[in-house]
Amino acid sequence: MKKINPYILFLVIVALFGCKKDHSNDLKPTVSGKKYALNLNLNVLSQQIEASSNKLSVNAVVSDTASVRSMFTTIGVIIRDSTGNQIFFKKYNAKTYTTGTIRDSLVTGKYTIAIYAGQEGCDIISNFLCYGYQNGGQGLGYNSWKDTFAKVFAVTVQHSDINQTVQLDRIVGEIELDVNDNIPANAYSFTLSRTREDLNYLLFTSALVPGGALYDVKVIIPDTSKNKPNFKFTYITPYTAKSFPVTYTCRDVSGNVISQRVFNSNIVQKNQRLIYKGNFFGTPGTSSDFQPTLSSIWDPNPINISF
Repeated sequence: MKKINPYILFLVIVALFGCKKDHSNDLKPTVSGKKYALNLNLNVLSQQIEASSNKLSVNAVVSDTASVRSMFTTIGVIIRDSTGNQIFFKKYNAKTYTTGTIRDSLVTGKYTIAIYAGQEGCDIISNFLCYGYQNGGQGLGYNSWKDTFAKVFAVTVQHSDINQTVQLDRIVGEIELDVNDNIPANAYSFTLSRTREDLNYLLFTSALVPGGALYDVKVIIPDTSKNKPNFKFTYITPYTAKSFPVTYTCRDVSGNVISQRVFNSNIVQKNQRLIYKGNFFGTPGTSSDFQPTLSSIWDPNPINISF
């Protein structure tokens, strides 16, 4: 029988063990079912929202801070594995949650994590965010949005704990009417009307989908604002993928129209304020009178549309 060369045998053994060792860096747990800690510290940009005694904010918080608990009411976390299966979903009461850190544990693997933080009424249904969804149906004020932040990101767990700070981003914009001239003494209300737009926000793709009825947004003008200039009326809305018209109407207590302005072909971006500013009760203008710029409160490049 031909003898096996000891040197060749040594090379074969080394090759076998070498191939086996190459698999040690894959994402399979070294111990079946072993989990590693996932600690996500939530944070938001500190951005002051303009406050004014002569301003009516329909659905905005007065100011936001770096404290998630002080700004929000609801926090939600969804985790999907590498195949897209949802393996974790939990909602937190931001006011009573004892820490700004989300804690979980995961086996080794690749994951996609979505986190949202919103105000009272914020909920997630079939992976899209909305407001006012109650008992499986559309409740009062459905899709009346408020200031909302979110973030989607990927993590890879590789045999060690993960500690990561997550910077949440604002996913809504704001529409504002600034009335430069005096409000008449007989003025009673301002109403903002829009055409139907996409109002549900798909959390994992940041896309918008149709959903929910639209309500006219109405504010009653305080007596302290009448016969005075510089009245402001703000409304938070999801960003818009396409342009849409906005109509502002001022009425008296009997519902008679005192003045009305129609603004066409406008798009609301995330973290930006679209401001309509000018004399509301003068000669009615047209869309050609309005030149866009951006708000300095949320975004450093404001959009002001003068009329």
